[in-house]
Amino acid sequence: MSLTSPRAACVAAALFLLGPGLAAPPPSPKQPVAEGPNGWPKLTAKSAILVDAASGQVLWQQAADEVRFPASLTKMMTALLILEQGNLNDTVVVSPRAASTGESSAHLEAGDRVSLRDLLVAVLLPSANDASVAAAEHVGGSLEAFVERMNARAPELGLTATHFMNPSGLPAPRHVSSARDLARLACAAMKLPTFRELVRLDRAEITRRPAGGKAPPRTGKLENHNRLVLRRNGRYWPLADGVKTGYTHEAGRCLVASATKDGWQLLCVVLGCTDSWTDSRRLLEWGFADFRRERAVTAGQTTARVHVIDGSPPEVVAVAKSSIDAVLPLQAPPAVARVSESYPTAPVPPGAEVGELVVSGLDGTEMRATLVTMQPVRRSLIARIRDHWGIVVASILALALLGALVVHGAVAKAAGARRRGVATDVRGDDQGGPRNGRRRGRAAPGPPG
Repeated sequence: MSLTSPRAACVAAALFLLGPGLAAPPPSPKQPVAEGPNGWPKLTAKSAILVDAASGQVLWQQAADEVRFPASLTKMMTALLILEQGNLNDTVVVSPRAASTGESSAHLEAGDRVSLRDLLVAVLLPSANDASVAAAEHVGGSLEAFVERMNARAPELGLTATHFMNPSGLPAPRHVSSARDLARLACAAMKLPTFRELVRLDRAEITRRPAGGKAPPRTGKLENHNRLVLRRNGRYWPLADGVKTGYTHEAGRCLVASATKDGWQLLCVVLGCTDSWTDSRRLLEWGFADFRRERAVTAGQTTARVHVIDGSPPEVVAVAKSSIDAVLPLQAPPAVARVSESYPTAPVPPGAEVGELVVSGLDGTEMRATLVTMQPVRRSLIARIRDHWGIVVASILALALLGALVVHGAVAKAAGARRRGVATDVRGDDQGGPRNGRRRGRAAPGPPG
């Protein structure tokens, strides 16, 4: 956050109405990196951290978890919520409360009608407190409700040391954060295209319509307070592309700075500095000089063999669904990806997720790429037999029972036939029939002679 003196306020007002109209100076030469302990850059910051902007990997840190006042670095969260929950085409009527918010200002007046997008520009470039309050009241419904949203969003982003009391960063006893939290917040915000586009601008034009509708709209340009991206000053650095400045007496000079070299973006946070510009540039240049970024996993090309339970074949070739970039010290060996399998069970269709490739960062964090199958895997013959074993056993038992019933029926039929034969013989004997004589084995006696 910047304190605005009367003279500075006049200059800012003139710039708002007239624009700069000045040519940019030549880029400043590369600054030598002064070495501190262990070859690290020598900084004035009390807390600092250097991260890879894309992955959030921490390359270096100094008192990164120390709780400190964040000053206007707070406005990164304000801007994040404006972009996530607001409509930039909305027209906002500036309230008396917003217009009276002091210190760094866009010189808004009560009743001014300003688009939410223009308020966002004023929040990010000149770090305007009045614009922060006006935007917060509009998006949250009230200033207090918006602050509640800020504190609800913080843990969702993994911010563990952060608590907000206002959307501007003006000093308050419980308005605190840390270098690590602010780096995480900045990385999340930089993934939003509009945020990324605005914080790299050295100046932008905004329009406000005074209350009553009688006076004509006033259009002017506001300069970015980040001198690393502001072209017409001696601190300008062509590699710089963001992010946010901050200053209060309690917080000291604070800066979240980012720079991109050969497509690789680094981001640093320096808090409690006497010279935030030199600290940030030294830290970023040291990062580019002493570290390298390499592609550890390439989407659609890096493959791994994954075991498939009951599969035929028992392993399947899977390919990485996304890429992983690792950041390593310049002399470190190449990064190695390991396979974290999910042990799928056959059948497995092509394109199924069957595990992950994992690469560990310098700070112990893990970057992951999903593995997907390249061809189908059928169930093995043994597995298919086992799948139907119950049916097979039931069929065998049913056939055995049927066979037993058939045999039993045949035996019963034969026994019945024998019983019927015996019954016939008995009837024949009782009636003196020929069968009875045959059964006795002799002829019946004749009459006496």
